[in-house]
Amino acid sequence: MKRKELTMKENKFYETIKLLSNKKISFKRAVILLNYSKKQVRRLLNRYQKYGKKYFIHKNSNKTSHNKINQFKKDKIIKGYFYNSKFMSQKNKEKN
Repeated sequence: MKRKELTMKENKFYETIKLLSNKKISFKRAVILLNYSKKQVRRLLNRYQKYGKKYFIHKNSNKTSHNKINQFKKDKIIKGYFYNSKFMSQKNKEKN
C-alpha cells in the first residue's frame, strides 16, 4: 500500500518547488528557503516537472525494516523470560 500524503519535510520541499515552478518566488529565494545548493534546487525542479508530487514521497515509506522482529518471536522471548524468572525465583526459595 503506497503512502499518498507527504511528511512535513517533504511537503516543505514540494510547496517551495511548486511556487518556484509557478514563478511565485525567485530561484534565489527557493535556494535560501530549502537551504540547498543551486544545483540541487534545479534537480528538484526538473524532477517535479517530470514526475509531479509523487517525486517527493520517499521510496522506502511504508516498508518494514529487514531487522524487525515479528510479533511471534517477541511473544516467545517474553514468555521465556517470565518463565525463567519464575523458575529461578522458585529455585532460590528452595535453597534458602
